[in-house]
Amino acid sequence: MKSLRERRFVALAACSLLLLAACDPAQSGSSKAPSSGEQGGETSAVANSAPSIGNPLTADQFVAAPCASMSPAQLADLGVASGQVNNSDSGPACDWRAGEGTDIHVAYLETKRGLTNYYILNDSGSWKPGYFEPLDVQGYPAVYASDSDKRPAGVCLLSVGITNQLIFTVTVTAQTGDGSCATAKTVADDILTTIKS
Repeated sequence: MKSLRERRFVALAACSLLLLAACDPAQSGSSKAPSSGEQGGETSAVANSAPSIGNPLTADQFVAAPCASMSPAQLADLGVASGQVNNSDSGPACDWRAGEGTDIHVAYLETKRGLTNYYILNDSGSWKPGYFEPLDVQGYPAVYASDSDKRPAGVCLLSVGITNQLIFTVTVTAQTGDGSCATAKTVADDILTTIKS
């Protein structure tokens, strides 16, 4: 049985994905994007959008099996054993326990606008009083973003665009705020390395 802390961090990650899905008119309860013929120029019509991804990654096997997103060697470096699949309305995710009191949650979400949804939500003020901080991970656009700032309590959310429609999210819940966002970035970096390989 999951602890209250584990349930809260999984719920926080799920809420972020649902917020993004609700922002995307292409979503109707499914984690699948529309066909390429429907993708049109809507992303370019958004005034403030995420950087376009010129070298998209194929990640179908990881979307279907998110616990394979990191190699055994990467997991060992994080002090993590095998993950546990967590199925939700937005699709399968994976939960890991990294040492005492640190949880890692990884999920994939495919929408018509991908990471640009974060920029749309930022323009509308949805991330206030939380945070919205764009960054780059291995040449792929990413954002630290949440509608509430729980980083001082050890919770950090990072999302990375790997195609113009597909993102993966990393949620790290630690005992304190020190290092949770750094751990999220390390996990994202590991996942990108795994997908590229």
